[in-house]
Amino acid sequence: MGKLYDILTNGDSTVPPSADNFFSWATPGIPLGAEDLQFLTQGFTGVVTPAAVQGLLAAKGTGQPSSGAGSSASAPALSEADLEKLRAQDTAGLYQQSEFFARLVDFVPEVTQINNNHFAALTVMNNQGGLSEVYETVLKHSQVAHTDLTDDEKNKLAHFRSLLTATTQKTDLITGAVTQVTGPSPWCRRITTNGGLRCCGA
Repeated sequence: MGKLYDILTNGDSTVPPSADNFFSWATPGIPLGAEDLQFLTQGFTGVVTPAAVQGLLAAKGTGQPSSGAGSSASAPALSEADLEKLRAQDTAGLYQQSEFFARLVDFVPEVTQINNNHFAALTVMNNQGGLSEVYETVLKHSQVAHTDLTDDEKNKLAHFRSLLTATTQKTDLITGAVTQVTGPSPWCRRITTNGGLRCCGA
């Protein structure tokens, strides 16, 4: 593990070293399945899954749906209150997943041991709090440097902002009134379409 750590951080004959990386191993490993990270893709809005419907029907003693879980044949057996209960249960499970993942990654590795054990196993530094607490302390004691822009930089900034929006005339089809409408410019819409970015406006 020490050799692997040395290659990943210092590079070798084929891979250049990186100036800002760090690795620490959790031994034994912590297995995570795709279902453990469902909240990352689904969000926190609960849904009614076929497995949940099947389990609720079995608990009610109505048996399994004859044409498959989640089919239209099982719909009359569940009331709206039952469906809302299943959504709430799924939502609670998603929040539990996110809390577990947040606690799993919110730690500060201990790297001050003289026996290099941190190369092979994960040791947590408990006296400094969690990683989020360290960031909180850094932000509280940080100051934003104030730098005055040059005239050239101000002109460039104004030019780039002007590229994001465009003002056009819009004629009402019924009254014929002409109004000025400000919206995303063709350049901004082209970036949004091609690059998948959202235009932020002016």
